[in-house]
Amino acid sequence: MRLRQSLIDAFFYDPIFARCSSEFRSVLDVGSGNGKMMDYFARKNKSVLGIDLHPTRPDIQKMNFMKNDLRDQSYDLVYSAHLLEHMSDNEAFARELVRVAKKDVCVMTPLPTNQFWDQPDHIRP
Repeated sequence: MRLRQSLIDAFFYDPIFARCSSEFRSVLDVGSGNGKMMDYFARKNKSVLGIDLHPTRPDIQKMNFMKNDLRDQSYDLVYSAHLLEHMSDNEAFARELVRVAKKDVCVMTPLPTNQFWDQPDHIRP
């Protein structure tokens, strides 16, 4: 399992996050889901806060990101995968992501491929 995860990290995640500064230390994972990305950042010795409306693990905080009390400019990397398509107000969501991110850092919001756009829980493509 460790070898497999190391290969996934090396060939998939590492190249993606290499686009961000390697100096980032604090990560906010919005919509943490199963915590897979929290685990990745922990393996990279990053300080991670995972939040989700429906946490699946005890280390993920239950929080509505659109109604949070997180401090302005407090994270080196803000990551939110496959969540934007569930938001009724994309602009407000994007503003909130940027608000909690430190100046001149990465905000990453990967989206699903076209084959998944028509899922019933997706508010908009």
